[in-house]
Amino acid sequence: MRPRRAPRGPCGASRGACLAQGGLTMIRRSDWALLGLGSRPTLPAVHLVPTSGAAQPFRDEGEMFPRWASRPRRTLTLGLLCSLHWGTARKLLADFRAAHPDVDLVVEDLDDVTLREELDACRIDAAIAPEGSARREWRQAPLWRERLIAVLPEGHALAVDNSVTTAGLRGEIILLAGDGGGDRALQKTIVQALGGAPAGFMHHPVERDTLFDLVALGMGVSVSPGASLGAFYPGVCLRPILSDTAEIGYGLVWRADARNEALEDLIRLAETVARTEAHHAGTA
Repeated sequence: MRPRRAPRGPCGASRGACLAQGGLTMIRRSDWALLGLGSRPTLPAVHLVPTSGAAQPFRDEGEMFPRWASRPRRTLTLGLLCSLHWGTARKLLADFRAAHPDVDLVVEDLDDVTLREELDACRIDAAIAPEGSARREWRQAPLWRERLIAVLPEGHALAVDNSVTTAGLRGEIILLAGDGGGDRALQKTIVQALGGAPAGFMHHPVERDTLFDLVALGMGVSVSPGASLGAFYPGVCLRPILSDTAEIGYGLVWRADARNEALEDLIRLAETVARTEAHHAGTA
């Protein structure tokens, strides 16, 4: 006579070996001995936690399960048109994550064109972007300003001195990453910083790191915001530009009709950061 089969669970294994509905893990009876539990284990009382609302049984457990763990998680999608190598943007996001651990922060790299597309379509909540990138109808809050730096190949004539002149850079072709349509704000800032247009802009549809490799290979020079230069690039020399206007400003931009509590939290933190940056700039 055939032995009766054990009822099958939702994953096709025997009931004692599968994941029951709700995501609760069951242990095979044959594994008890391997786990040191003997043949008839006595298990301690535990909370069986379903996959949804997993933190609910622990809402009163004290410091081990903080109060935010029992609340529904929020999401904030942020576009970036700046570097996170170091500087204010990196600190802003770190401070926001520390202050709001219940928010899932999603970050997306953008350029001038995709910024408008993504924000107009409400696919992002806000963006950190250069001044001049925002539409007139958007809200914006200034955040910080940083110096523009000349990126030169080793052995270049302009790399001999500890700084470069605007006249020297105006005689060069400036290499920029992208297709030329997404960095209009940066191009405008460079022209203003140099006191006139350079010999030309040459765009390469590559990432910033690859662009600096092209500079190292002697294919040209570039100009970049200081925060994007937090890494080491072999064969590249970095020089400050002798110009009071050789800097670029960044701000937080968002739609006027945006409705997101997490965005409101970010705006308040950004305003605090802006006041701190203004104070530091005034005492420098």
